[in-house]
Amino acid sequence: DTAPVGDSQTAIASVSLRGKTSAHAIVTLQGTNNTVTADASGNFVLNNISLALGDNGLSSKSEI
Repeated sequence: DTAPVGDSQTAIASVSLRGKTSAHAIVTLQGTNNTVTADASGNFVLNNISLALGDNGLSSKSEI
């Protein structure tokens, strides 16, 4: 969220998505080739995810 904070909008062209899943799971951002393996605690980061102007529906899938 960029200024004005609280409007649920951003002017940033790309973001990093952080999440948690099962340890060592393979996480894929659906509809892209972005894949990462979660660490031993299940934490993961998908970096440099491009955003389009307007709504961006994002979903991920994890596989053990």
